[in-house]
Amino acid sequence: MAQPRLSPTHDRASPRWPVLAIIAALAFGACGTSGKRVTVVSYNTLLRGGGPAWDQDDACRALAIGDRLAASSFDIVALQEAWDDDVDELLGKAGARFPYVASAEALDGSSGLVILSRFPLIDIRAEPYEAYYGDETWVSFSVRKGWLQATAVLPSGERLVVINTHLDAGDSGGSRRARRAQLRELATAAAASAEPTLLVGDFNVDGFGQTSQAAEPLSRVAKTLGAACGARDGCTVHDAFAQAHPNAAGHLSANTVNCASTDLDECERTDDIRHARARQRLDYIWVVAGRTDDGHRSVELAGRAIGTEPWQHTPTDSCPVEYLSDHKLLIGEFIVRQQ
Repeated sequence: MAQPRLSPTHDRASPRWPVLAIIAALAFGACGTSGKRVTVVSYNTLLRGGGPAWDQDDACRALAIGDRLAASSFDIVALQEAWDDDVDELLGKAGARFPYVASAEALDGSSGLVILSRFPLIDIRAEPYEAYYGDETWVSFSVRKGWLQATAVLPSGERLVVINTHLDAGDSGGSRRARRAQLRELATAAAASAEPTLLVGDFNVDGFGQTSQAAEPLSRVAKTLGAACGARDGCTVHDAFAQAHPNAAGHLSANTVNCASTDLDECERTDDIRHARARQRLDYIWVVAGRTDDGHRSVELAGRAIGTEPWQHTPTDSCPVEYLSDHKLLIGEFIVRQQ
């Protein structure tokens, strides 16, 4: 259950947003649109120290990530691969910015799902997926995939449901079948809510079509997640980044993984075409909104205000890493309305 840790700060630091995303948002008139604006982030942190025993300087990276979050302008952050000890370190730095926390720690392994919020969180649920396949790496085998749901109550009264998830990884037929089944379970969970909903996380489906994980095309993912609309009239489900950038498959800034390897040292050249070809788009924010019997509630992307950002780090003796994760942050600004 989410409990406030400290009073939220109102000193908003300068956001580290992709400049093009802000320019595009202004160009498309997003700033003149009514409704509550909310910045939502998905970030696979690779903080595995409290889960599988991975030596990736987790403690120092958790502290550095906490510092960056504390100085951010984000409103809601969905973390994956962030386990208990590292989350405690992270919140020691960022707890003032995000006083409300939901965690899936009750799940067996839980994929390290955490939701941080500036706004109160209610109706928190965490469920494991019934479908499960982990024969390819012992990491996938030892971590039970699932989803974490929380409803953020915004200051203006609107409510926004955020469902954070991390699907099975792997390229085999078994892994792909598990992901398809998990997508169906995720859509069923989202259909139970009448509120505007965002499906956020590491879906382990390559939106670039460059790896064998692309055997699960995004068109099929979108069709499966369409069931999240339930009985909502006029409801749509769409990939927020692809909405803003229709040519997302060829948009190099869309990649959410720095490189194909989990060795952080190999992510040095973010401008190198050889690395670019190895990158993948695995992280998404899917938007679910439509009409209900008691009125119209919606969430939509603010113009084209969505982008990715790698959090780099200056190596030190105590924290000798150049990147804070092998994933980038996926950052989107959304407008939530209730009429």
